[in-house]
Amino acid sequence: ETGTTARLHALAMSEDAVIAIGNDGTILRRYPAISGFITGVQEPGTAGVVAYPNPAADVLTLRTRTSPIGAWKVIDMLGKRSEMRPVPLANGTFTLDVAGLPNGRYILEYVAADGVVRTSFMVAR
Repeated sequence: ETGTTARLHALAMSEDAVIAIGNDGTILRRYPAISGFITGVQEPGTAGVVAYPNPAADVLTLRTRTSPIGAWKVIDMLGKRSEMRPVPLANGTFTLDVAGLPNGRYILEYVAADGVVRTSFMVAR
């Protein structure tokens, strides 16, 4: 007896996976997402923010070419905002203590005189 094999019909994306769907509607396979988030959004008039390492365990290093005076906020996936105070190093580089944040995905928002920059990062231990 020969069986029928479902062929790939579509790919669907979720926050944590890419799902292969067969022509008969069955899920053929789930592929874990390597990166489920945009790593940066550059607003007009700003140069962006680079956050590393990503994922971070205790300390996140931030590099920006925007105005050094601004407000930094961390937003969790439920929308809760926390004001953060990065420690300046040199030449637009800062460190941010993330040791108190639970594992998960976050949005870092930097509001400066010349615009708003957002980037995402993960905390994983």
